Amino acid sequence: MRETYFHIRYLFGRENVWTAVEALLQHDRCGYVVVADGVVLTRVQRDLSFRKVVHDSLFAICDSSWVPLYIKAIYGRKREQYCGFDLMMDGLQQYQKYRMMFLGSDALTLAGIQRQLDDDGIDKAGMTFLELPFKSVDDFDYPAIAQQIEEARVDLIWVALGAPKQCMFMQRLKPHLKRGVMFGVGAAFKFYSGVAEKRAPKWMVLSHMEFLFRLTQDPKKQFDRCSGIVTTLPQTIRSEMSTKRTNEQLATQHFFSLLRVSLGTSTQPIQAMTAEEWLAVYEMSRKQSISGLLFMGLNKHYDSTEIQRLGLKRYLRLKWLSTVMTLERVYRKNLSDCKELDEFFRREGIPYCIFKGQALHRYYGDDAKARHYGDIDVWTPTISVPEFADLLNTRGISHKVKYAHAVFAHGQGTITEVHHTPAFFRHPGRNRRLQEWLKDQFVHCERNEEGLMVPSVEFDLVYLLIHIYHHFMFEGIGIRQFVDYFYLLRHLHLQAQTSDAERQRIEAIRTKAMTTFKHLGIQRFVAGSMNIIHETLGLEAQALLCPPDAEASKTILHEIVCGGNFGKFDKRYPRNTSNLFARGFQSLRRRLTLMRFGVGETLVSPFWSIWQIIWRRGHEH
Repeated sequence: MRETYFHIRYLFGRENVWTAVEALLQHDRCGYVVVADGVVLTRVQRDLSFRKVVHDSLFAICDSSWVPLYIKAIYGRKREQYCGFDLMMDGLQQYQKYRMMFLGSDALTLAGIQRQLDDDGIDKAGMTFLELPFKSVDDFDYPAIAQQIEEARVDLIWVALGAPKQCMFMQRLKPHLKRGVMFGVGAAFKFYSGVAEKRAPKWMVLSHMEFLFRLTQDPKKQFDRCSGIVTTLPQTIRSEMSTKRTNEQLATQHFFSLLRVSLGTSTQPIQAMTAEEWLAVYEMSRKQSISGLLFMGLNKHYDSTEIQRLGLKRYLRLKWLSTVMTLERVYRKNLSDCKELDEFFRREGIPYCIFKGQALHRYYGDDAKARHYGDIDVWTPTISVPEFADLLNTRGISHKVKYAHAVFAHGQGTITEVHHTPAFFRHPGRNRRLQEWLKDQFVHCERNEEGLMVPSVEFDLVYLLIHIYHHFMFEGIGIRQFVDYFYLLRHLHLQAQTSDAERQRIEAIRTKAMTTFKHLGIQRFVAGSMNIIHETLGLEAQALLCPPDAEASKTILHEIVCGGNFGKFDKRYPRNTSNLFARGFQSLRRRLTLMRFGVGETLVSPFWSIWQIIWRRGHEH
């Protein structure tokens, strides 16, 4: 997969590069590969005609050690340098089955290369060495050069004219070639021959200081190059960051368009996308944990020919399909484990209720298999967490005790969390009101089609948004949880249309739910969530709980896009730091940002966090 950064289409990874080259040679095709160093990077930014030269190439390899650092800083992606010298050495050492030509430089350097090949024990039988006169790009006799290449029957052509000249040379030579792949390797000839320049020591290359060594070798030439790079770099970085923001916005638009089509709330046709845009949509669907729904929805509304026309490449489609097949296996495994849990709790005589993920698929219908499932959550109000932990001890079941729940592996290894209460607020007053409401809900649990105890619809209507609110305030939230609520609201809306009695019953349920939300003080978050479900997911206004709040939804949607599923991909608040002060500061920033959605929760949170730390040290094991 080619990746475009700084207006250059890169192909990263040695294996990927040579796989692409061999594929071209197998089909008797020709082209050229740009070795993109700092000079090429600079020239591409300010010279549109040269940018076309680079775009006309098969791809570019990253010769600069600094570009991976820029990519890491801007995109958070780890990419590696593959310089022209290493490319040529890989060709000489691992791909001797191909005939090669060394094209360019001077007779002294070419002679030095031949001596070095002999010293390295590399057979020169299939190699040709052709010196080129010192000329401008316009003055070369390209048909004659192509004729010499044709007569030599070469596959790999190493070109050394220096950047950017060698790039323009290869572009003009390409129309005259019938076969072969050209590589503009620049100073690699001189490095390998040992005639003129030496390569920087390994430690300087690894520490991104190679330019200092080359400055000492040829001060005038390298100073001009470095000064051009340095003066252009700030604008280059700003331009790439702007491109990133634009691409992210476009990918987000494509993502939500596809999501609405998958949910059946939009009849607008999906726009054709580039391979990179499709990859961005796939990555977003993965981070939001709804890749299965998107893929099934895409295949539900479009056939294979139409999907191909939309630009979705076969390799990504197969990767996506593999994800869906995995989700279906997890769905079946979790269902089987839930049934074993049902037998376990019945045997122990413990009333229980499975809630969240495994209880929600009844609202999804045929789409249930495409939902992402994690652990199994069980509600057991009649037994405390320490008491349940003791029970597991007596049964020889390995487990861990966390705050408000016990964790153990059950069935086929699915993680199960057993909760004494399914939710809590950090604010004491809110929490008291919530726990009072929960006490009245357990008695309304019912058996679903699979024979499992699950909560009532009335419970889900309130609890799901409380759960979303908790993660929104303190960890992060993705779109998957709002999709869950979308299916619930649509289920109720469709049910309400079956009869007047049903309509009145469901209207009463909605009214009661809003009363509960107001009692708990989260009505603003609820109104913002309704706008997400209405505007972003496309649910009709008649199915909503209350009038949507567009202003509140802006903050919520921003958190969704930035954070991904439960905030796991939020780069604003890194989770991998072991520094308690840094983590505390990050948490404080988040709470202050979202304070208007829960002033009491925000103010109480620092004290609650201290209490939780104390509790964990004394109880968790």
